[in-house]
Amino acid sequence: MFLEYPDFLTEQECEDIAELVLDREEWVLKNIPTTVETTTYQGLTSKFYDFNWLPWIYDAGIDIGKRLFSVMPFAFHETLWIASWCNVSRQGEGLPMHNHESTVEFLAHKNNLTPKGDILESRYENGQIIHEISPEEQPLYVGHIFLSGRTETGTYYEEFKKVIPSSKGCLHVIDAKHDHKVVLNTYKEPRITLAMDIWHVDPAEHYEDDIETVMPKAYVVHQD
Repeated sequence: MFLEYPDFLTEQECEDIAELVLDREEWVLKNIPTTVETTTYQGLTSKFYDFNWLPWIYDAGIDIGKRLFSVMPFAFHETLWIASWCNVSRQGEGLPMHNHESTVEFLAHKNNLTPKGDILESRYENGQIIHEISPEEQPLYVGHIFLSGRTETGTYYEEFKKVIPSSKGCLHVIDAKHDHKVVLNTYKEPRITLAMDIWHVDPAEHYEDDIETVMPKAYVVHQD
């Protein structure tokens, strides 16, 4: 699944968030501990489990959480649980190929959590897919918003086997299992994006554990 929503954020909103990110980047890196043991992610991206940018963005007058209810597949849901982090890729930097399903599975293993049912597990047997989950079964989706930088530095999606150029304010929504990467930024201007894991089922109920363990920095929004 790949959904694209141009102008999800206005150009001014993108500029405001990008300025906020650069202004507070040093503080976040210095004061927010990194509890996920990984050598894959550096900089702000490494704080994906430990810090959520949405409250600061909300305080700046931009309610991204509520706005998600205006687009598919979130319009049919009453509540969303959102993990959100920002990425700053400077010249020579990018993000390696990854998917967010494997990250969720890693965190579950790290915290000794067992998901309810087979939503994120047991889709493969002997290397062969045996059950393709439907959108209704998928508990979370991934959202990306390009905020600032050269549009030529895009995102490579394995589903299409090509790079999709960046567009300021455009929201991409994909399945958590889909591999993607950010190509190396060859320009002096930093590339700034906002990423989200967006759950439409309560992660605590899904893992039958406390929300502080499953998603310690969850940002919860409800439909009006």
